[in-house]
Amino acid sequence: MRRGLIAILVTVILWSLGMVLIKLLSNYFSVNVQNFFRYSSASITLLAISRLNIRKILAKEHILEISTAALLIFLFQVLAVTGLYMTTPITFSILLKLNIVFTSILAYILFEEEKKLISSITYLIGTTLASLGAVGFSMQETHSSISLDIGAVLVIISSLIWSLYTIVVKRLVVKGDPLTMTTIVYSIASMLFLPVAFLENFIHQITSVPIEIVVILAISGIISVGIGNWMNFIAIKDIGVSLPTILQLLTPILVGVFSFIILGETISMRTMILGFMVILGCLMIIKKYRGIMY
Repeated sequence: MRRGLIAILVTVILWSLGMVLIKLLSNYFSVNVQNFFRYSSASITLLAISRLNIRKILAKEHILEISTAALLIFLFQVLAVTGLYMTTPITFSILLKLNIVFTSILAYILFEEEKKLISSITYLIGTTLASLGAVGFSMQETHSSISLDIGAVLVIISSLIWSLYTIVVKRLVVKGDPLTMTTIVYSIASMLFLPVAFLENFIHQITSVPIEIVVILAISGIISVGIGNWMNFIAIKDIGVSLPTILQLLTPILVGVFSFIILGETISMRTMILGFMVILGCLMIIKKYRGIMY
């Protein structure tokens, strides 16, 4: 229990910092070049720690589930980072919490024991609040009209993909240790980024920026993608999904702090109100979920 709690707290801190660093690095790299180098630095670090023989593990483990997890995290990263490039880290971190809504719906569809959840008044109110907040984020005001915020929409879609990924991870951590599974999944995902990074001339991009930016890029991948996801796998294995999900609601707060320190960003009243709606709605869903499951 204690190990799982420490792991998820480390995850929340590293993911929050990683979101802000992605936004900082968006001034220097395209989406997929940044994704490729962040995932590559993470994978190399995890391989060094685990000393893993990928071929041997893939021959024995559940290749379909591992490949599915890698593909889902690849799709999530492309959509999420593209969305983050087009919006703010705070908005991004709040909208990602919609995975709570999506995960509960998927659990209702996939698991018979969770069908009581979606029919409850608390769940419906929570879903409505979170959804209205998400709709508010997905719209942007101009001087003469209201238009669709494509960046916010991409983050919402990525949140759905993250929910699918979480369900696959729940199955994976039962069948292997967290470090092994994290290393395999993220090593495969990093290879998926290589073709698109090549098309975006990744060598030119990485050689045309100051060395300190390259160092930040590598550190961002190691701590956020590598160590952060390893800790998340440990938390899911040790304490399940519900409690880590609650603690991950701290992410928008930490992102706000890191954004102010690193990027000099402030939080608007509109963001505070919509963010409160999303987080309150998600908290209501989690409370009802825990009441039904436990």
